[in-house]
Amino acid sequence: MKTNKCVLKAIFLFTAGIILSISSIHAEIQSMKFPRERIISRLERMNEIGKNTGQVVTYNKTAIKNDEQLPEFTAHTNNMEEWLYESLKNTRWMYRKIRDNYFSVLEKEAAALASPVVETPAQKEGTLSGKIVDESGEVLPGATVKVSDQTIGTASDINGNFRLSLPAGTYTIEIGYIGYQTQRVTGVKINEGKNTPLDVSLNTESTELGEVVVTATYNKASTNGMLKLQQTKAEVSSVISSQQISTLPDKNVGEVLKRISGVSTVNNSKVIVRGIAERYNVAQLDGVTLPSTDVQTRDFEFDIIPNDLIDNVVVSKSYTPDLSFGFGGGLVQINTISVPDENFIKMSVGGKFSPHYTGKRFMGYGRGKWDYLGMDDGVRDHFPEGLFPVMNTMFLLDFEPENFTPLTVEQVREQNKKIGGLERLGTRKYKTMPGQNYNFSIGRSYDLGRTKMSRLGFVGALTYRNEQSIEDILHYERGPFDKMGTNLYDFETEKQYYENNAKNYKFNTTWAVLLNGGWQTENHSIFTKNMYSRMFNNTFYRIVGTGEDMSVEMYGKIYPVIREFDSPKFLDLLQNKLEGEHRFLKNFTFTWAAARGKVLNNELDAVEAYLVPIKFTNLPGLNSWDDKPVFKFNDDDMFYKYVLAGFHTGEAQSYVPWLKRSQYFYDETNWSAEASLSYEFKMLNKSQRIKAGIQSLERHGKFKWSQLPIGRKGFNNKYDNLPIWAIDLDMKEPKEDVFYFPQLWDLQRYEGKNTNIAYFGMMDNRLTNWFRLVWGLRVESYEYDGIYSEGSNSYTYVDPEKQKNMPKSYFVNPETGRVVSERTDVEADEVKWHYLPSAALTLTPLKNLNIRGSYAKSVVRPGLIENSKFTRFNPEWGTYQINEGVLSTKITHYDAKIEWFPTPGEVLSVGYFKKDFDNPVELYRGIFDTSQKTKVLTQNSKSAKVTGWEFDARKNLSFLYPGFQPLSNIYIYGNLTLQKSEVQARFFEKEYIGSDHNGNGYSIRIEKLLKMKRPLYGQVPILYNFGIQYQDERLGINLAFNHMGNKTFATSGDPRLVEFERERDQMDAQISYNFLRNKNLKLKLNISNILNTPYHFFTNGGYTYKIRDDYDSKTDYWEDSYEWIYGFDENYQWGYFEKQGEGDNVVKIRKGDDDTYKKKTGTAFSLSLSYSF
Repeated sequence: MKTNKCVLKAIFLFTAGIILSISSIHAEIQSMKFPRERIISRLERMNEIGKNTGQVVTYNKTAIKNDEQLPEFTAHTNNMEEWLYESLKNTRWMYRKIRDNYFSVLEKEAAALASPVVETPAQKEGTLSGKIVDESGEVLPGATVKVSDQTIGTASDINGNFRLSLPAGTYTIEIGYIGYQTQRVTGVKINEGKNTPLDVSLNTESTELGEVVVTATYNKASTNGMLKLQQTKAEVSSVISSQQISTLPDKNVGEVLKRISGVSTVNNSKVIVRGIAERYNVAQLDGVTLPSTDVQTRDFEFDIIPNDLIDNVVVSKSYTPDLSFGFGGGLVQINTISVPDENFIKMSVGGKFSPHYTGKRFMGYGRGKWDYLGMDDGVRDHFPEGLFPVMNTMFLLDFEPENFTPLTVEQVREQNKKIGGLERLGTRKYKTMPGQNYNFSIGRSYDLGRTKMSRLGFVGALTYRNEQSIEDILHYERGPFDKMGTNLYDFETEKQYYENNAKNYKFNTTWAVLLNGGWQTENHSIFTKNMYSRMFNNTFYRIVGTGEDMSVEMYGKIYPVIREFDSPKFLDLLQNKLEGEHRFLKNFTFTWAAARGKVLNNELDAVEAYLVPIKFTNLPGLNSWDDKPVFKFNDDDMFYKYVLAGFHTGEAQSYVPWLKRSQYFYDETNWSAEASLSYEFKMLNKSQRIKAGIQSLERHGKFKWSQLPIGRKGFNNKYDNLPIWAIDLDMKEPKEDVFYFPQLWDLQRYEGKNTNIAYFGMMDNRLTNWFRLVWGLRVESYEYDGIYSEGSNSYTYVDPEKQKNMPKSYFVNPETGRVVSERTDVEADEVKWHYLPSAALTLTPLKNLNIRGSYAKSVVRPGLIENSKFTRFNPEWGTYQINEGVLSTKITHYDAKIEWFPTPGEVLSVGYFKKDFDNPVELYRGIFDTSQKTKVLTQNSKSAKVTGWEFDARKNLSFLYPGFQPLSNIYIYGNLTLQKSEVQARFFEKEYIGSDHNGNGYSIRIEKLLKMKRPLYGQVPILYNFGIQYQDERLGINLAFNHMGNKTFATSGDPRLVEFERERDQMDAQISYNFLRNKNLKLKLNISNILNTPYHFFTNGGYTYKIRDDYDSKTDYWEDSYEWIYGFDENYQWGYFEKQGEGDNVVKIRKGDDDTYKKKTGTAFSLSLSYSF
């Protein structure tokens, strides 16, 4: 109740502010006499009087200054519209009402010619459209836009936008606004049936200089206007437009984002902003928060959205109260077009080739007929409803569990038949086909009014892409393939013995449909935005090697084992949004939106397999390679068999990676709505804005994961000489035949929802031309409902009835006295309400110079799936990933930035940022259960601090040789981010305090802080991009370089378990050319990953540190027990070789850091051809 009162008080104060502001600017006017005077004097007088009533009339001072005299008249109201009517009724001038209290004066003939028309081919006209702003970025409604020395013209609308139809040709355009220098733009080219964009920034008129007309070229004026719009955003942000994206060799949003200052990506899919891990970033499509696409982590995979569908991408790095829920490192806003400025039809076709994998052997399990369409044809449908556990079959068990009815062989046989056979299993050989992509898009805009702006339009797009690639994992030592520091090297060649390697075969089909539309007038707009994207991503991971206990010795030789992971993943993204903006009652603006976002993330018939060598010769049916399972490993007659689970008792044996099928379904739906009301008014002769609103977001997710182990009773050799796909499941010999045995622990289910509501109020104050302050308060509430969560990580059978009555262990928080979980309790420890103030200051002491500073608080809520009790093996990590639930993370942001825009198209900026985290969420490597195996757990740390510097520059090379045109088409650009972080990690201990009469034990949960500070998970200390771009009317060349420094890949309370990713460089290039006279045919060649630098991961090796001389066995802290050996630290050191052994057994060992994972993805060439109608 107290919280609600605070919210009501805040809303009341903002409402009262609006009412006081309205009343302060209204005043009555007495009857007033206008004398006989020239028209320009009359208009100046009207504006002087209109200051008291908020009424303004704009006009082109140059065109009107020497015009006729007007007769005197007496005004009896304070209505400027009456004054204009009486003054202009018998002249060649007329007025147009832009909106309440805003008027524009133009010539009657020009106004008639400027009326919107419906374009047809017979008219041979094009359009000129754009936005008029002042030097501080404020829109100028009623600004006049006319063709120089002609009477053709128009005026900008309430939002500063204008649109003018003109015959094809080249023009000089004049833009004027009262109190501002008139700007004349030369070389404006209008093409038949096309739109020419022109955004212009006007400078304030100087009283000392008198009338000034500024002349600029078309390109300079348009670029300057675009920079002004970016320059005047309240928050610190980076923008990349569709035009810039078209010059880059990137095919999806995930690849584009790494070009932005302070942004890096994980596998060109997940995004890290300012070194803050991917879970802290919010992804929005057209203003709607997108659901998480990962089944275990809060993040979004941006590679699902093709470039062809987007208009621009904005990355906001600081926070204002009206932004979305969950802001942490950054807000990535992907925007599409609703109503186009010109009619268009575009088609493109392209292909992709890589010498590293195209045309080479591609391995995987059996495919479906519709994989190229991104659909499943039913070949992966092996998980029917109503399966029963097969732990209690009489033929399998040597005893009969209590409370179980024995199953019959016939029941098991029928269940096998219901599930289906093993025909899809077994490795096949395919050929890696070239990539292919197709795109079709259409846009239409219809003018509905002749005297007022009213437009209706739509944009539609369809895109398809199929790519097949092979990632070459040169070195793999994770999980069971970890050699635990026992790596041996040949004494002469220094080549490693038994080096593990792997390949990741990736088959990807992505297609997407976009359909946007809208209606727009001077005061109202309604848009609908809809997108559907489907991605089928089949990864086949095949690891070959040895490990701690992963090898087989036969005939005096050590043979590697093989692990295979086939993951056919179908990902659907659907979004629908309806939004509107309405201006009324003079200066009020009401905006609203309602949206639904839905993600379906389904993995169908995933297979995990373990293969061991077996000696056979002359096996029939194994000589053909075409689309047949690959059974033979090498050329010395050594074949590999799939390991099936075997039982001797009713309990499963200790964990063995036997053959198993699995599938998961994750369905998340987000419903969101928002509404806000803003009021603009004048104070100190500057525009001010007050805004208040409400936002809501409800997430509802369901998850189901199930496994189907495949086994037999005992360990007989009946099927050792048969390929896996040839094994029958008819159970003719029950004690020897193969069958499915779903278990009680093989099903994990989860359902949950959270409800987020936010109230916000904010002010946008402009006190002078150089001072702007945006400040406010956001109040957020969060409620989590864990509807259902069921899962088990145990491989031991426990009778369900007995389990209910078994004593349990409980933990108590000593600060609150509440019963909590062992580490984090997502319900008992969560805070519902958060109060989030913010302020952003922008100073402009010099023209084109911004000094920014901001402060804000935000809160990042857990993803639904992060609060599930879900555990699953991750083949790339080589271990299990565990979810137990996490708490919200509260972040305090500090930002400072200086931006200088020396000339149009150029920028130089430097910024500093600091973020303080409370309860940051990280991925921890450690031992969390009795298996004594290293796993990865998602959990909260105590706190963290991140600080950093950002540098950004873009420079035109025309200064090298002024007047030489080719140099004016060349830009060099670059950005650099330096950052560091420090985490206060923690762990929990328990202190037993006793038990109750039921035998339930109670312990106090004690929080302990680690002494050693370390970097935050996902931290990248240095990032930089630089490039050079040439662009003229036909030819475009772009060379881009990206560097990412060492990154914390997975953290731990034990430094020995922390895994890092080494620095990596990437270079990409693009060459494009526009053919035909109208330049409508575009050919584009992209070369990506030119350097093919490997992804390289490591941990600090056991030879790099030693036990301290003052070691205390009672300590819990690593730094009290160990210290680095001279020459080593947490950074990567390759180390040195040391001889080991004598005589014929002499080898070398390497004393240095341990390489865990190294892969190359290959250089790729893509060629596309597009045509615009």
